[in-house]
Amino acid sequence: IITLIVASEIFSKGLISLGFIDSLVSYSTHMGLSGIAIAVVFAFIIFSAAVLMGSGNAAFFSFGPLLPGVAHQLSLPVYSL
Repeated sequence: IITLIVASEIFSKGLISLGFIDSLVSYSTHMGLSGIAIAVVFAFIIFSAAVLMGSGNAAFFSFGPLLPGVAHQLSLPVYSL
């Protein structure tokens, strides 16, 4: 389990360093998506990572901490995501 969490953390850091999260946020704001639609997009990303890694906990622990920063970029309250 610890290996999966570490691997998913490295995966999420790789997505951040490649600019995937920032481009996803900018694309979402450009498309005019609401907070609920963005929450659905991130839920799909976490679900996809959970399917790839075989552990829902690993995906949540790696992508969950990203949401407050995304909410701040979108000028949304954190609890809405």
